[in-house]
Amino acid sequence: MFRTTISAGAALVASLQLNLSAEVPKEWEEKAGGYLMENISPEGTLPGTVVAGTSKYMPDYWYDWTRDAALVMDVLVTRYIDGEKDLLPQLMNYFSLSIRHHNTPNLSGGDGEPKFNVDGTAFNLPWGRPQNDGPALRALTLIRLANQLLEEGQVGTAKELYEGMIHSDLDFVAEKWKDPSFDLWEEVCGEHFYTKMVQLNALTEGAKLSEYFGVSSDRYYREAADLERSLFQHFDHEKKRIIPSLNRTDDKDYKDQDLDSSVILAVLHTDKEMALNDFVINTAKVLKDTFYDLYPINRDGNPGIAIGRYPEDKYNGIDESEAHPWFLLTLAFGEYYHTLANLYEERGCIEISDISLPFFQELDPSLENSVEIQKFMPQFNMLVLKLRELGDAFVERARHHTTSEGRMSEQFDRNTGEQRGAENLTWSYANLIRVKFAKEYSSKCLNN
Repeated sequence: MFRTTISAGAALVASLQLNLSAEVPKEWEEKAGGYLMENISPEGTLPGTVVAGTSKYMPDYWYDWTRDAALVMDVLVTRYIDGEKDLLPQLMNYFSLSIRHHNTPNLSGGDGEPKFNVDGTAFNLPWGRPQNDGPALRALTLIRLANQLLEEGQVGTAKELYEGMIHSDLDFVAEKWKDPSFDLWEEVCGEHFYTKMVQLNALTEGAKLSEYFGVSSDRYYREAADLERSLFQHFDHEKKRIIPSLNRTDDKDYKDQDLDSSVILAVLHTDKEMALNDFVINTAKVLKDTFYDLYPINRDGNPGIAIGRYPEDKYNGIDESEAHPWFLLTLAFGEYYHTLANLYEERGCIEISDISLPFFQELDPSLENSVEIQKFMPQFNMLVLKLRELGDAFVERARHHTTSEGRMSEQFDRNTGEQRGAENLTWSYANLIRVKFAKEYSSKCLNN
């Protein structure tokens, strides 16, 4: 099933032809930012609505998903922090709509409801519910905004965010994190690494903000400690990688390889230091190798490797047959590689263990044993350079399959590269902007 060393080396050589100084093409980046903004509060929706995509039939993505909205608005928070202060009204509209969703009766019976109609009413058809990562992600986005507002002296607005939504989301997470729920792909019910990671991050960050406003944080810290211990159950010491879901109660019997790109998203959306974890690094390698073998498009001679959700995936963007690579995940792998490079630059050393050795041997075949490579050693700069080039290669792979206008759907065909699934997926555009943020951070590391 997994790719051989020879094919891995061939793909790597092709991917490392990009120039390190090559940035995300500015025209594409600007267009993606515009397309993202078009999907926030579009005509016919309530202010603050984030539609998942523009498709309204086969498939219908004209809804506001709690998860997608939080991740998209988190990008706006970063832009606000970077100086785009005119985005605050959009962010406050999102906050107000979140309160409305919180107060809207729904079939999940609370904040675990996955999505809402664009007029703010509940979606009352059968769905995979509850999805308990949504409130945690929303809390994290609003906490980041509140912390920035506090730095700017806008204490009243920050307190409004806390009392209006953050506090209730934290209480929901503290109460519900032990309960089974559906994963971020809305298919598997059980306990999920991704969901636990965002819940843990929400509780720890939320506890600190609670203390600022004089609210007891004891419960949040206590639940966070228990939650963190439960995360270790996802570490498979035999396979040396992260198991995405445990104690499943769904009927997806075909999903049995315990491989899922949500593990990489979990790290990027929470504790980036976890990117350095040996089990995470090995999980990334196995995923990359698996998808290289699985998708013929990866052997078309173009740079980069297209990444999907999980190898047994059947969702083709409309119904079930043969699944394809996703733009947002291919871009997420680009972000992951740049994040690794940034962290190594910050730390000044690269620690290579027996577990992570195969990952690094693809970058430098001369590596034979576990070793600690210090920043003053020539090998350090070479490895960081190759990580960045590989990050660029994932971005180039995604760009190769965009339309002439730079638009991205949900998926692109595993054989032809033709776009599939929902058109103008907002999360796809958000992840391109996240790669831009990571690359800008890379430039800062280089300049230090």
